[in-house]
Formats: sequence, C-alpha cells, structure tokens
Amino acid sequence: MITMTARPHTMNEGEIRKLFEEVYGTVQQRTAGLIGKYAALYSLPHLKNEWAVDAAFFQHCQKTVNFVVIALYDKNGAFFTIYSHSMVGPDEPIGWKLPGGPILDSRNEFIEEAVHRIVTNETNLRIDELRPIALVTNTFQWNGGKITHVGLAFMGRCRGTPKMTGDIDVMLAGTGLEHRQNKAAVSKPNEALFQESPPEKMAFSNREIFIIAKELLASLYLSPTSELPIGEIDGPRRLGIRLARFIHRTLISKVIYVLASRQLKRRVLSKLGQPSSVLDASAGDDTMVCQIAKNISVELCVANDISWREMERARNKARRRHLHVLFTNHHLSDLPFKTKFDVVILKNTLHHARTGDEALAWMESLKRIGKRLIVVDIEDPQKRLHAKVFNWYYTKIHGDQGHNFYSEDQFHRLMKLIYPDAEIAFDRVGTVKGLYMFASLSFAKDEAAALGV
Repeated sequence: MITMTARPHTMNEGEIRKLFEEVYGTVQQRTAGLIGKYAALYSLPHLKNEWAVDAAFFQHCQKTVNFVVIALYDKNGAFFTIYSHSMVGPDEPIGWKLPGGPILDSRNEFIEEAVHRIVTNETNLRIDELRPIALVTNTFQWNGGKITHVGLAFMGRCRGTPKMTGDIDVMLAGTGLEHRQNKAAVSKPNEALFQESPPEKMAFSNREIFIIAKELLASLYLSPTSELPIGEIDGPRRLGIRLARFIHRTLISKVIYVLASRQLKRRVLSKLGQPSSVLDASAGDDTMVCQIAKNISVELCVANDISWREMERARNKARRRHLHVLFTNHHLSDLPFKTKFDVVILKNTLHHARTGDEALAWMESLKRIGKRLIVVDIEDPQKRLHAKVFNWYYTKIHGDQGHNFYSEDQFHRLMKLIYPDAEIAFDRVGTVKGLYMFASLSFAKDEAAALGV
C-alpha cells in the first residue's frame, strides 16, 4: 500500500506546475505557454472576441487551437489585405482578412516559423522584420458548445511581388471546409490590395489588428521608407554564399573554432554569471545561445537577428535538443521588448553599423532593455596582417557585410561616451582572426538613480 503525504505549504506550486508543463505537457500546451510568454515579454494588448458559427466551421475549429495573424506593410506604409471568397457559414464569406493560419504542432515549429511559412504560402512576399503586437483570443460557439483559439498577431515589413493562389490550395487544404465551398470561387486566386486604412468589415479580429499595427507603425524609430541592410538579410539565401558557408562549416570552421571561436565563447560565458534572462541581440548563425540555454539556469533565453534565415542552424539545434529558446526577428534600432533582461549580448555586430546615428540607436536601444550589457567586436583588421587576411576571407568568400571597424582606443572611448554613468570593465582576447575587444557594462547605478536610491 502506498501512503501519500501532504505537501508542505512552503512549496512554490506555481513554479512546480510550470516545470510539470514543460515535462508532461503536449506540444500544443507548450505552444500555448509560449504564446503567454510572448504576451509578457512584449506587454501585448489582449483582443478577446466571440462568434457564433455553424456546425461545419465549429468542427473545423477543433483541428487546431493556436494561430498567428500578420499585418504586413510595404515601404509606403500600406498594409496587405486579402479578399477571401471562402464561406464561414451558409451565407457568409470571410471577406477581407490579413494573412494568417495555424501553428503546426505536428512540426514542432517556432511561432515565427509559422509566420514565415504562412506568408510565403499565401502571398509569396518576403518578411524583413517581424514584431508581435497583440495576444488574440477567439471563442467560437455552436449549439451550446464553445472552443477557444489563442494566437499572436504580428506586424512585419515585407517586400516582393504578391503571387496569390486560391483558398482551395492554401487556407482550405485539408480542413474539411473545402467540400462546402463554391469551387469555382475558391479555386481562383484571391484578390489582394495594399491599403492604408482598414476595410469597414474584416474577418474575426483582423480589423482591430490592422488598427493596432497602423498606430505602432507611426511610432517606430525606422519608418517604412528607411533602408534596411538587405545584404545582411538576403546573404544567407544566395546560393554562392550558402555553398561557401557549407564548405566553411564542413572543412574550415572546426579549426577556426579551436583557434578562435572557442576562446571567445568561453570568455563571454565567463562574464554571464547566473542570470535569469539573457538576450543575444544579434545572434547570427552562432549557436552559443543553445549553450546558454542548456548549461546556465536561464528562465528566459532569447536569440534575435535581423536575418531570420541566418538563425536557422541555431533554431534546428534548439529544436533537436528541446531547448527553451525564443527566436525573434527585430532590427537592433527597434527592439520592442518591454522587459529588462539581466544580460544583453552584442557580439561581432558593431562594425556592421552603417552610420554613427545607426550605431548610437543600437546602443541606446540595448541599454533600454538590459541591466547588463556585454559588447564584443573585432579590432580594425587593417592593424594586423593575419586579421586582414581573415577579414578578406569573411567578406569575399563568406559574405560578411560589416566594414566600419574601431581601433581598441576608439572602442573604449565609444563605450565611455555613450554610457558615461555605467560601470565598465574592458577585456581583450587575441586570436588567429585578430584581436577581440570586450566591454562589460553594468547599469545598476542608473537604475538606482531612477528609483531615487
């Protein structure tokens, strides 16, 4: 006979339940938990609505419960809208909507991966940066029953020429709803327009999402007309660069890792301490964020980069090892996080700033969201012959885009000038690739002053 003893009241039941959900929860439950984490990380508004639907649509609603909706905008600040002829009821077409769809739990995909998949399949447009803007709860009712879908709304800058397909090939495929449609209507490519103002009637919560995105767009540091670093974003897509990077990873990277990268990673990791939250603000194709998530007790681990494709290797590694890492797609000048990370890391990125104003915007943005900041960058490679050779290799063969380097003296002066009240500790590591400069900054005094301590 097994006797159950009462649990002590001192146990933290909330943390225990959170741990159990990580271990025992289904993929769907973990996705729902991840959506809640996004809501807190970005301090998202919550849109809640209920709709009465018919039996067929209610049955369809049971297939999945987590979703994304995307407000795409172009260089003119207009938003991409689709007119769908599909029917949600006997006499009710979907009408105007934003691109959107389910997060596929069967693929164990990251939320932003679902966004990129849906936008590609529905519109053939390319997303250059992405930002969560609302938590959305849709409740559907039929015959006294209810089912609730929870999702995230995003806004994203896009480019390219739309190539629309019919709903029968995209939205309706495999749902069961395709059998109740006018096949002639849903087989035709959907109508699509970039519109500056939302249509009077849109599907579900789409109009509210459109309005939120339009208001946020006016407040961004980078306007829709601002030039993004397209070379950085598209570099990993180019066949020549992909081939060069494959050869680099299979033949060269292991040697360079031993001679340089391993030293840098160890030095960065040694400076982390025991943080509860870490942001790698410009992660690139480095998988160090996976090492942090695996070996350090971090409750919130986020990897960000302006190039979504660049982080593919780290995403796949995190997925294979079931690591709790969030991957985000923001420009450094417009980091929309509403929480302060214990540690923010900016490595091998400063020399990619195209102007002084851009570098300043990056550094101010990082200070706003970090209690501590670790900045790592390579010294101007023109100062050392071996560094010059490696710089040629990385720019000409590997496709690296950064060209505006600092000397060690300039790096030290920059940190002191931008962060005059921070506690700064400088460090350096010599490698076969060149001299790497470190600055570890603490903004504790600034926070204490803000609190009047």
